[in-house]
Amino acid sequence: MKNGSRYFIISAILILFITFPFSIQAKLLSKKTTISIESYTSDNSLLKSNNQQIKELNSISKTRAEHFASGNIINYIKSIFTPYLKYSKMSYLAGILIFLIYLFYFRYIDIYEHEPWKYIIFTFFAGILFADIGLVFYDISSVIFGWYMNDEVINDLFYTIFVIGGIEEIVKIFPLILLLRFTKIINEPIDYIVYGGVAALGFAFSENIMYFDRYGAGIIFGRALTAVVLHTSLTGIVAYGFVLRDYRQKKNAPLKMLFIAMILHGLYDFFLMNPTAKGVMIIAYFILFSTIMVFNKIVSNSLSNSPYYSKSIHLEIRKIQLLLIGGLTGVFILQYLLLIITESFDAANSNIIGSAIIAAIFIPALSVGFTKIELHPKKWKSIKISLLFRKITIDKEDPDLIDTFITFKPMTRNRIMLHYFPNSGEIYKQTMDSKGRAWFYVRLEKLGNSDKYNNKHIAIRSKFGNELLNEKKGIGMAGIYLINKNSNKPVFAGWCSVEELISVDR
Repeated sequence: MKNGSRYFIISAILILFITFPFSIQAKLLSKKTTISIESYTSDNSLLKSNNQQIKELNSISKTRAEHFASGNIINYIKSIFTPYLKYSKMSYLAGILIFLIYLFYFRYIDIYEHEPWKYIIFTFFAGILFADIGLVFYDISSVIFGWYMNDEVINDLFYTIFVIGGIEEIVKIFPLILLLRFTKIINEPIDYIVYGGVAALGFAFSENIMYFDRYGAGIIFGRALTAVVLHTSLTGIVAYGFVLRDYRQKKNAPLKMLFIAMILHGLYDFFLMNPTAKGVMIIAYFILFSTIMVFNKIVSNSLSNSPYYSKSIHLEIRKIQLLLIGGLTGVFILQYLLLIITESFDAANSNIIGSAIIAAIFIPALSVGFTKIELHPKKWKSIKISLLFRKITIDKEDPDLIDTFITFKPMTRNRIMLHYFPNSGEIYKQTMDSKGRAWFYVRLEKLGNSDKYNNKHIAIRSKFGNELLNEKKGIGMAGIYLINKNSNKPVFAGWCSVEELISVDR
């Protein structure tokens, strides 16, 4: 198991022990309270007496829904946009800081060709606008279809997937769709992920300042660690569907990726919001960590297949880690100071212990998790995501080594192997057998010396899975199969080390 994956699992187990007492306490709350604990994470203030705040939020939503139901368009639009004029300065300060941390993360991973600021800014504000448009769809679902969360498992599961997950994942991806439709600024795979991520940051900013204004400074750090990360990672998955469509000729990929993101988003919210599911809210954090790991693989594939790819350009991993550690630590400190200003020293001090424990787990996990990016030039690596008890393939690996020149050094030194090797050759064909194993057919430069086997062509298969060549060093180990002249069947002859032959003369 890789170090990054191991660290994620250890982090999730630690979170289980921290959140379990709170999950028990959550069961004692009113069953009509449906505030997401993604807003909570760093303290349990939302699990205490919040009846007045809940009533206020419900009142605002009710007023907006009443305008919608009555067809009062002007007042309805006002009810959507006027809150921006009333949110506190504290809310905007925290929201902007969180936005800037993750914005520069996306700038740092866009290593080949930085996107113009004017398009970045447009995408951010488009994300905010579409967050407000999402409210219209929420009102349609409640006023017209009468669909609410009612604490019943089946109802809430479908609501979180198809209403919450469906609405939010659709509106978050629309700024990217607009850029693809009306501009030519997107010209490499990573651009899809960057613009999708910035749109998600706009959506999260709108959501954050609303939560910060209504529930106070105590939830700032928690949302920076969980909600924002989930929004950007899931939108990255949907954006990758467009990458697969445009670069891999998989025309249905955007819909497939959207559906996967809806399910992940819905399950995450379900295990945080449904009273029955809250008892195992640890599953939500496994979903979060799993989504981050998939997002990293998406970034890896996108960068590796850029038309501007260059081995001389590298990700500055340490720089990204310092950004995340320093930025999120800054959010942690900001929350403490704002609690002192808006509430009291006692409130800030009681909050800081729980927040510090969560910070000690989440900040290292995110700084490691978001930097597990490995480049593999011109290769699309397989991407799978664990969805509870089943793995779903997002992108299937296609080991395209046709026209690659490789050299062979014999590791098995029997007579027949020494008739053929050492040698070099060109891969001219590759196939997959019924067991999913990749076979590569090679045209040798030096003819072998055998009356029984083909002296010009051989078949080889990697010793380790389907990766014939190590992605970093360009070397590997392969089984050599000579082709019988009479039956054309490959016959195992021995082992060779193989290495990519890089030559300007070939």
